[in-house]
Amino acid sequence: MPAAQERRVASAAVAGGVLMAIGAFLPWLTLYAGLHPLRGVIGLNGRVLAAGGAVCLVAGVRGWVRPAPGVRWVVALVGGALAVFSVWLMVQLLITYRDLHANPMLVPRLGPGLFIAVAGALVAGATAARTLGRRPNASATPTPSMTPPSGEPWEAPRGLGLRKTHGSSERSSAARTDYPLLAGHFFVILGYRFPHQVAARKDGAQP
Repeated sequence: MPAAQERRVASAAVAGGVLMAIGAFLPWLTLYAGLHPLRGVIGLNGRVLAAGGAVCLVAGVRGWVRPAPGVRWVVALVGGALAVFSVWLMVQLLITYRDLHANPMLVPRLGPGLFIAVAGALVAGATAARTLGRRPNASATPTPSMTPPSGEPWEAPRGLGLRKTHGSSERSSAARTDYPLLAGHFFVILGYRFPHQVAARKDGAQP
């Protein structure tokens, strides 16, 4: 994979890891109109998100300094697992908030912590997962399947900025005489038939 994509994955891993760590330390829920904040790190779930964010952060720094295919897999797996886990936590948080909201004495409010952690996990996991199935572009070197049956390499027409593979005046003149044939093959591929060709075929078909 090109270095630009490797660095994009590394940047997403660093940003996602920082967001997950920040979200774990911010309040997920507050009671008594914000007087009693409940931060994510007070429980095991928040600490798991903080640890996962640290893993993505380290992997992103490692991928930025020395790109490696293994960094993408680590970020994709860790980020994807944390994204699913944090979305499940968000659903549970909303259920808890609804139950607490029934008590007017608690005055619960949702905090930004878990939502920031979810965004960080999605940024890191989705960016790395998109690059896993990509393959490097094929080389421009001619392959055996690109060689004509005659065994001679195809020469590009002049004016296209392509070099000839084997220089020869006789072969060059022969290639120039084949330009109408190449144009005819091109229109055949498009499915276009010239009117005089259609008329000739009709005349030839008549007894």
